Amino acid sequence: MKKFGFPKEDRIRKNAEYRNIYQNGKKIVDRYFVIYYKKNQLDKVRFGLSVSKKNGNAVIRNRLKRICREVFRLNKHKYPKGYDFVWVARRSMINLNSNQLAERIEKVLTKNKLLVKQ
Repeated sequence: MKKFGFPKEDRIRKNAEYRNIYQNGKKIVDRYFVIYYKKNQLDKVRFGLSVSKKNGNAVIRNRLKRICREVFRLNKHKYPKGYDFVWVARRSMINLNSNQLAERIEKVLTKNKLLVKQ
């Protein structure tokens, strides 16, 4: 398996899983995004993403999704095992590039003690 791959088993894919995380998990609110997280029964970290039509047309939404997936994929090793994370993009995220988003997410998650120290 590739070290920085993003296989299907590392993704949250079912609507019921998203609803469970939204309803039973905790959330971190930021100007650019909202992060929901919840412990899972697995020995790995999983990731989900939500970008609504309020964020722009399909081209903009797909760009945001690509950037978010890439940021998560490259920093997956920093996240604690046994958690599900769902990122919800806010409209202001359109102005960020991948480096800015990575810095912002790392800052927020470190502040909330959700990143594994290297």
